[in-house]
Amino acid sequence: MSTSSLPIPARIQRLQPYVCARNTCKGEKWTYMDANESPVALNAMQSPFSDININRYPDPTADELRNTIGDFYGVSIDHVFIGNGCDELISLCVQAFVRPAHGVLSIEPTYGMYRVCADTFGTSYWTVPLATDFSLDIQKLQKHFERSDVIFLCTPNNPTGTLIPQSVLEWVIEEFSGLIVIDEAYGEFADANRSPSSIEYVKRGTKNIIVLRTFSKAFGAAGIRLGYGIADEQIITQLMKVKMPYNVGVLTQQIGATLWQERAKMEENVRCLQSERIYLEEKINALGCTVFPSVTNFFLMKPPTDIQSDLLYTQLRDTFGIVLRNFGSKPLLQNMLRITVGTREQNDNLVSALSSLL
Repeated sequence: MSTSSLPIPARIQRLQPYVCARNTCKGEKWTYMDANESPVALNAMQSPFSDININRYPDPTADELRNTIGDFYGVSIDHVFIGNGCDELISLCVQAFVRPAHGVLSIEPTYGMYRVCADTFGTSYWTVPLATDFSLDIQKLQKHFERSDVIFLCTPNNPTGTLIPQSVLEWVIEEFSGLIVIDEAYGEFADANRSPSSIEYVKRGTKNIIVLRTFSKAFGAAGIRLGYGIADEQIITQLMKVKMPYNVGVLTQQIGATLWQERAKMEENVRCLQSERIYLEEKINALGCTVFPSVTNFFLMKPPTDIQSDLLYTQLRDTFGIVLRNFGSKPLLQNMLRITVGTREQNDNLVSALSSLL
């Protein structure tokens, strides 16, 4: 049987998958400064796991971890969902809450998986472009409310590293009747700046909001694929209906529980990364590059006007083995590179490489 005879829906044939440098830059020779991971791990695997029965399926709802996270935020277990990374939660929100003839709304630029998930389910996806200073025009957003069932708002936003103001979030909560997904994948960096989390809205009884957080960034555990959502119990109930039965493995659940007890180390990691970001921003700015403000572990950079980001990206990768994120001609990100903060050694190597190329 040829693949051409398979019943592949047209939307899947047209689908543009999420692509990152790891698809092509594989192996140990690269310095990855492209995907906003922590450059260090918190060593949760040093804890004993000999008592885990891997011959048995895991707790399908990860109740131990749900209780632990719920206790920390002051919500019941019924307000917590554990997912296989935030990407699963993003997909489930589209799957569970978008009705026929309705769609998904977000901003642009933002995290690419919102569009991928909408396209995967054959759902319309509308975006509102940010202004050149990366601020959001709420009136343009409101034009799409009537036909949208889910809105994704990433704050701090990826790839801009900027926060959506609380006044904007409160306005959306007041005006939008569908599901509001607040993606706080980089929330711990905002916490360190004493910026309020949208989890407070859930605690106040807001019924149509879910806040996503992850172990991939501040906790330095991107490899275990673990995220969680905080929401009203009615939202959690619907997500439980559509998730896979054993979506989070037993080892991942155990590592997550161990990492949660290491919050002091996580917070120290955040402080270190923020300090290194400031250090790296100053060094790169001194090379004549334009550096854009960020509150996270990454930032946008535009090389001097006579240098193309495509060429600079290729030279850094092929000559120095340093992988950044290149946005090329993407709207509002033309000729920009996104730099993920590394260790001091990695950061100095990047500065040295840029000095030789600029």
